[in-house]
Amino acid sequence: MRRLGPPCFSLAWPFSALRASADTTYYYVGNPYILLWTLGDVMWLLLAIVIWAFFMFYWLAFMGTLWAWLNVLLSLLQGHFIRAGFWFAAGGWMLMWWFHDEHPEQDLGFDKFVPWALTWMALGGCLTFVVWVIKRKMAQAEQVQAEPVLEIPVSFEVEEPKPRRRRTRKSKPILMVERNGVFVPANGEW
Repeated sequence: MRRLGPPCFSLAWPFSALRASADTTYYYVGNPYILLWTLGDVMWLLLAIVIWAFFMFYWLAFMGTLWAWLNVLLSLLQGHFIRAGFWFAAGGWMLMWWFHDEHPEQDLGFDKFVPWALTWMALGGCLTFVVWVIKRKMAQAEQVQAEPVLEIPVSFEVEEPKPRRRRTRKSKPILMVERNGVFVPANGEW
């Protein structure tokens, strides 16, 4: 048996009858594609998976918080106030979740959060209504200042269409004769 280089992934079952000595980590057992892991390696692998999952949970929570607040700013700049209210509620809840240990009086329960979130969403709806009213007043003011439209009375008389007559095709019968196994017209013209 010889010692191998860096670890690689294998489909071999980690608990085998072969045990590694204290100084060797991987065994080469006949087939070069099968590496047997020791029990200690499996323990470190499981620990790495748990630490990675813990780290990724907090990393994704942090990135989600940043994403929510970035969407709040972008929605406000675009004038989408209801959408900004939704993102503000999500970002605010995430900030309360981050600082919950320092301020335990904050209740993150659904019964306390929903009225707070609906308040911000209703505020976004009210702002959207105000913007709509302002735009409508500006459009009406532009219509008043615009030049008067010249109206010309025009009348059209529409007659009922005559029923279409179906055109009949006058065709002459073509007499066909057989010449050398092929049917051709009797007078030689098609």
